[in-house]
Amino acid sequence: MNNKIQDIEFSSNWNNKLSCPCFSTLRVSGRFAVGQRVRVWLKTRVMGYAVCRYRRQITFGAINDAMAFLDTGYNADKCRAILVNMYKGKMAINDDTLVFFYVFEFEPADKTKPAGDANLFTS
Repeated sequence: MNNKIQDIEFSSNWNNKLSCPCFSTLRVSGRFAVGQRVRVWLKTRVMGYAVCRYRRQITFGAINDAMAFLDTGYNADKCRAILVNMYKGKMAINDDTLVFFYVFEFEPADKTKPAGDANLFTS
């Protein structure tokens, strides 16, 4: 089994979410699993390490305002437009495209403190 820590990269700190203890992200890749540890990058800066606490697969058209506001600070329509622009030239996105909504929790800088409840979310 490969225990290498994967990177999750951000080109923008939408909604200043990477300054919070937990953050969400919408991705077309389902490569992160609940409980998986990742290194978080903002452009060229490592922001820290985080653990995936929630993963939900949905269709692009099912992105709702709650997810969108948490992830980008904008409503669902504007969020979808941002995602289409981000993936422009890389892949075509339509309402049936599968996307993943993730919630990550940053690990504390002091490793002696627990990161939190692994069962933070259910469903």
